[in-house]
Amino acid sequence: MQRLRGQAMNGRNRIPLDLSNTPELRDLTRKISLFALTEVKKQITLAKKEESEGIIRAWLQNCQCHAARRYGFPCYHVVPTNGDTIPLNSIAPFWRLDN
Repeated sequence: MQRLRGQAMNGRNRIPLDLSNTPELRDLTRKISLFALTEVKKQITLAKKEESEGIIRAWLQNCQCHAARRYGFPCYHVVPTNGDTIPLNSIAPFWRLDN
C-alpha cells in the first residue's frame, strides 16, 4: 500500500514543462488532473491560434463546445490568452485532485 501511495505522489509531482510554463495554467497545476491540464492547454492553444490568425473570438458565457459540454472545461471561447490565470472554479470538480 505504501508503494502505491508513493507512486501516486510521484505521478502527481510530474508535470510536463509545456504545462508548467504556461502562465494561464499557473494556478491549476497540482490542483487538477494531468488529463485536465492537457485538455485545457489544447483550448488555450486553439484560442491563441485564432487570435494570431486575426479571427475575432465570440465571448460566450454558456458555450456548447465539446470541451465544455463533455468534460466541464473552459473552451477556447472563454480561456484567457493574455497570461491571466484560469480560476479553479471554472473546472468541473470531478477533475480536481483534492476531490
